[in-house]
Amino acid sequence: MATLNCILNSQESSDDIRKRQEALDSHQYSTNGILRYEFVFGRGYVSSGGGNTTAEILEQITMPKGGRAIEILEQITMPKGGRAIDVGCGIGGSTVALADRFNATVLGVDLSMNMISIARDRYSEREDIHFLVADALTIPILPSSLDLVYSRDTLLHFNTDEKRLLLKKAFSWLKPGGQLVITDYCCGPQELWDEEFKAYLKDRNYKLVQLEVYRQLLVDAGFNVVKAVNHTER
Repeated sequence: MATLNCILNSQESSDDIRKRQEALDSHQYSTNGILRYEFVFGRGYVSSGGGNTTAEILEQITMPKGGRAIEILEQITMPKGGRAIDVGCGIGGSTVALADRFNATVLGVDLSMNMISIARDRYSEREDIHFLVADALTIPILPSSLDLVYSRDTLLHFNTDEKRLLLKKAFSWLKPGGQLVITDYCCGPQELWDEEFKAYLKDRNYKLVQLEVYRQLLVDAGFNVVKAVNHTER
């Protein structure tokens, strides 16, 4: 059985991490809340687009039969049967999709205990998928050990400094030629925000940045092929 080269941190979570975890599990991602999201977005998913959008993203990643290369837009390489991490995996829909499409071993990471509990219950028989309750900022992945870092609509939970740190970590986790694929919500200039939108962000504790800021964070992290695409009109 293939395994991911990562060492689980035995230290207790910091107070800040525990507070964030408790806020998620008691509010937005309570068990009932998760099931409501899933009812809207489809089995296995708790974010907009669900399986359809995930499939569209994965359709851009093609793997030649018997070959060594995976083509992701600009023909980034990844060995078949490689290793990946799904940051903010939720209840596991995208984690399963990655493992199935690429014959990969995938680690799904989420801070929500409720999410991971559901994922583990559903996919406990899968030897190619592993789920971990953890903060992506502190999980000790070995450098240059992953072929793909994937994240759907998760980084909005991190402030700009945390986004910067996570992207730098993601760069260090990837093997040479590895691929980072993320989707997230961005925003326009703050002077255009109305009070209702500000209240919504505060209630959800979302931290949005403009698309160009995201692009620069990726460049600063070390990525040299950065494609930042606005899908607002979709």
